[in-house]
Amino acid sequence: MSTKISVCIPVFRSEKTLPECLESVAKQTFRDFEVVIVDDCSDGKDGKGRSAKKIAKEFSKLLKKERIRVEYIRHSSNMGLLEARRTLVEAATGDFILMLDSDDELFSDSLESLFGSAIKTDADITHGKARAFLTEEPTEAGEIRLQKIQEKTSRIEKEPLTGGQIRRKWLLENSHTSYLWGKLIKREIYASAFEKIPFVKATMAEDVLQYFFIAGLSKSYVPLDKEIYRYRADSGITSNRRIETEEDWERVAQAADIFTAIFAQIDEGEATVDSEEKSAIAQMCRNHLANNIVQMELVSENLKERAREILSEHWGENFVLAAEKQMGRQTKC
Repeated sequence: MSTKISVCIPVFRSEKTLPECLESVAKQTFRDFEVVIVDDCSDGKDGKGRSAKKIAKEFSKLLKKERIRVEYIRHSSNMGLLEARRTLVEAATGDFILMLDSDDELFSDSLESLFGSAIKTDADITHGKARAFLTEEPTEAGEIRLQKIQEKTSRIEKEPLTGGQIRRKWLLENSHTSYLWGKLIKREIYASAFEKIPFVKATMAEDVLQYFFIAGLSKSYVPLDKEIYRYRADSGITSNRRIETEEDWERVAQAADIFTAIFAQIDEGEATVDSEEKSAIAQMCRNHLANNIVQMELVSENLKERAREILSEHWGENFVLAAEKQMGRQTKC
């Protein structure tokens, strides 16, 4: 008999929160799962000075008595979150995939709730709600931001969807999120999606590219009106922290490469969309560029000139200028 669920955890400089993430997996009431960890050439350490490999090894010993498989894989170079997820899916053996980011956590009954719903409905995608939380004591502004994040991360459909409705409702109505975490997805669907996705080194918006194909290949989507995921809102690249290095800004600007890949697949006939859906993708693309331009405010002063160059390298100078004009702003370098 195959394992029911593969809990897939990508790691990159998130060792400080990885032990808490893994502890939440170890506490699951549902025990027919495996854990696959992909270390994307991370150089981080946790509070005890442990590497991702060391943390994974100790976690594996914890589950050894139950014969729960824990596989640790390390990339020889940093390939970005999209490719880390590809490696995770390729290594997984479960009937279903659950993506769990290494700075987030599960509730103790998350796997049980998701799997129970998936089996009952035979859904290709089972989508639960998330609860956003902060590691640090929030300021007044932080509380407001947390509330906005909570509203976004808990956005799921009210009713089940079938076939073309899944991608269409996501694209045209934004009625559920493209986040990969919080969803239990049949492994065969996820693997088929990656067969259509070219290599792209990207961390930002990588979920959009994956979910574009996952939603297009799925026959059924079922919402689960229950919180099954704990989303840490004050960590990671989207946490509104200062951007101090060219490497970190490069990850932000790589969102452009995601949309380049989507439109290339559409043009090559690998994906079929109607005019409304294509227009929605184009608007999503413009929104991400606008967000990148706003994020320039988080870039340190000594990096702004180079950051502006990187933005144009990924998005195209004319596209960036047009977006800045529409937004009524000019990036200061």
